[in-house]
Amino acid sequence: MDVLVVGGHGKIALRLLRLLAARGHRARGLIRKPEQAADIQAVGAVLVVGDLEVEPTLEPYVRGADAVVLAGMAVAAWDESADWLDALRTLLAGNRALMGEWAAGLPLSYTPPEATYLAWLGGVAHDESAALLERTAKVKLSEGADFSAGTGVDTATFVRLNFATGPEVLRSLPNRLTPALAGISGL
Repeated sequence: MDVLVVGGHGKIALRLLRLLAARGHRARGLIRKPEQAADIQAVGAVLVVGDLEVEPTLEPYVRGADAVVLAGMAVAAWDESADWLDALRTLLAGNRALMGEWAAGLPLSYTPPEATYLAWLGGVAHDESAALLERTAKVKLSEGADFSAGTGVDTATFVRLNFATGPEVLRSLPNRLTPALAGISGL
């Protein structure tokens, strides 16, 4: 396999290049600074020098590659994303609370997500409940039965609610779902 690792001089990139080369792959490390060449070659990788910020096209670098790894971008995401991640966690916690308060007043079971943005509403006794709710409430849900294949869990009366959205959109969901759910037989 031919793998181009962009940001090839970073700590993670060098480890990846060493691993790929040791397993017999053609590991290519793309760097901007020629003075870093010895480090790329020391791990058994093929040296590629270029600057993606000034090149008009990536084509010469990715030609022949079976995979491209953007190692520098991953490190930036890990090192510089704390504020973004904190804001996302706060948003999702607020979304979970809002939907939990709404669901507490329903004659349905509600399973909030433990760490994500996917909740379950159970006891929606209608064939293709999610499709019906999409038509009547204009809210896209997923059929519970789609998630139980190969398990012993019966999720036929469940719908899955994805609430990874902004609070403005989320606040409109209960107002649209409540009347639609009330119209389904069994509620």
